Amino acid sequence: MFGMYVSARFRNMGLGTLLVKQVLACASSRPHVLLVQLTVTHTNRAAVSLYERHGFVQFGLEPYAVAVGAGFISKLHMWCKLAP
Repeated sequence: MFGMYVSARFRNMGLGTLLVKQVLACASSRPHVLLVQLTVTHTNRAAVSLYERHGFVQFGLEPYAVAVGAGFISKLHMWCKLAP
């Protein structure tokens, strides 16, 4: 999954849940797709929690993944195994 974002004024309305469910349903409809992977900013607890509620599991932390201004942010790597 790449590039999912819900604008601040539309948060807490269930849109993130709908988007994740659609991604998983679409991926599950493809017989050779076994899993979905994503990265998320490690400090974005709301997004991490959303993904975990839908079966995503953390498998790594990429430190200094993205340069932001004079600093860097780390990214969590997550994956979700699709049902057979």
